[in-house]
Amino acid sequence: HLVDVRVTPHDFKQIEAASKELLAVTMTGKLNYRIDPTRVNELYQKVGLDFPNKVLDPALSDFIKEVAPNYSINEMLPKRDEIRRKTVEKLAANLERYGIIISDIYIADISFPQEFNNAIERKQVAEQNVLTESQILAQKKIQADQALAEADGKARSAVRAAEGNAQA
Repeated sequence: HLVDVRVTPHDFKQIEAASKELLAVTMTGKLNYRIDPTRVNELYQKVGLDFPNKVLDPALSDFIKEVAPNYSINEMLPKRDEIRRKTVEKLAANLERYGIIISDIYIADISFPQEFNNAIERKQVAEQNVLTESQILAQKKIQADQALAEADGKARSAVRAAEGNAQA
């Protein structure tokens, strides 16, 4: 059997893990690996040619599920690179025994539960409403200041007119 020992991409789809708060998180992406040319025979004998399904997918799933709970749901996106790096380290150490060398993992998407997405949307709408109300309040304050200035101007004008009439 001919076995390609160049870097090979392998898609992973919907690995479900949990955040620090135990909220469900789903990750998808791509794993790049290659086979150590000196250990191809060993891999074929131990696992066979279907090693991506037999070894890569379960190990990747396991290590993402091990790394993800170290992060809160709010840290998942900003610390995506850190999650990726730690998963690569653990996965590479584990798959080395089969002669599989992990080049990198690319997390294409991190999805959160719909309830969490809805809560974020409600929060953003509420924040936008607060900004809108603040702008309306500022506008009303300006209008009130203008009305006060206009009234003050009319009052001063009336006083000057009265003073002028009194002198005449």
